[in-house]
Amino acid sequence: IKNLLFIIAILFYAAGLAQEEPRETVIINNDTIVIKAIPLVEISQKTEDVYNELKIIEETINSYDDQKSIDSLTTVGKEYIQVQIKRIEKTKNKFSNRELQDEKREWKKVRNNLEEWRKKINTRTETLKDLKMRSDLMLKQWKLTLTEAKKQDTPDKFIKGLTSTIKDIEKVDEKLSEKLNQLYLNQNNITEFILTVEEILNELEQVRLSYFEQDAPPIWKSYDTIGSYQLAKIQTRKYLNESSKNLNSFFVDYANKTGLHLFVFIFLVVFLYLLKRFIENNEKKNDINQETARFFISNYFRTALILTLASSAWIYPIRPSIVNDILLLSILVLSLLMFYRLYGKKFTSFLVLLTILALLNEALVLFNGIGLLARVFVYLEIFFYRLCSVSFYQPA
Repeated sequence: IKNLLFIIAILFYAAGLAQEEPRETVIINNDTIVIKAIPLVEISQKTEDVYNELKIIEETINSYDDQKSIDSLTTVGKEYIQVQIKRIEKTKNKFSNRELQDEKREWKKVRNNLEEWRKKINTRTETLKDLKMRSDLMLKQWKLTLTEAKKQDTPDKFIKGLTSTIKDIEKVDEKLSEKLNQLYLNQNNITEFILTVEEILNELEQVRLSYFEQDAPPIWKSYDTIGSYQLAKIQTRKYLNESSKNLNSFFVDYANKTGLHLFVFIFLVVFLYLLKRFIENNEKKNDINQETARFFISNYFRTALILTLASSAWIYPIRPSIVNDILLLSILVLSLLMFYRLYGKKFTSFLVLLTILALLNEALVLFNGIGLLARVFVYLEIFFYRLCSVSFYQPA
């Protein structure tokens, strides 16, 4: 009986070897993957799984509809950048320092937008590469299954079903290949754009460095007064037009962050108001540090407004000069309204002089450092800077 059982076991083992599933070995990313043909009894369930997988892949591909934005950038962007390069070449020697800084900010904004697109496309590329690998493996497995099914005299209806499934996999696989090729092209174009923008920024930086070279007459040389007034009118008109354009651009670029800024302000107002109510119950009123804190907290609205304006440096990382000027003057004026009650005349006079310096600096922009009036403002700026230093360092 033992011998009989042993023989039966050998026969079953041999039968198992004879019916071992056919397989195919592929190497992907240095990993060896064994693909086995699907057992015919599992075809029905596996077919449902495959079509669910294909649906997910197609939904992923279709979710990249905004890819058209990059495609249009590819065709229009190159022409736009070439036009801008020619414009900069013609006008770079006429830029004031303020205009140059605004120009650099605009190109940094372009570079940041391109970097965001590059990250987005890189992420999409990696996602589609993974899907393509899964699709290729799926296709190999189903082709292997079809080959084995034909060897086993499988009914024609069954063979047609396998063939139809393979064709559907091939269609999706082809879509993946097309989308990946499109993404690779987009990657190259965006990298090319970024390198061009970097060249523009380097060119603008060279212009900025050239400001330190003496290419203009000394400030004590006399100028035509009438010519200076004419220049002032031209520069004022130019300044107002560019400031208006930069402000509009700023509000468009950061429209999605104004809500956050408003939330910060409301949060600070509520927080400081509650803190004020809490401190009012504090009995220690002789501590100077507490008195200072009490002053700022009791003026919670203005304090919150100053802190909110100061937070603009983080909320709006790339700002045109006009926005910086508005923020600076607003903070100085609000500080004047608050600090004179706390620090007295010395600190107040210091803030007044700082405000005058800021206004003089703005006025100097109108003349682009040229002409008699520009020289007058330079002398006035030096004078008030000296007064500011004396006011700050003199004993109380």
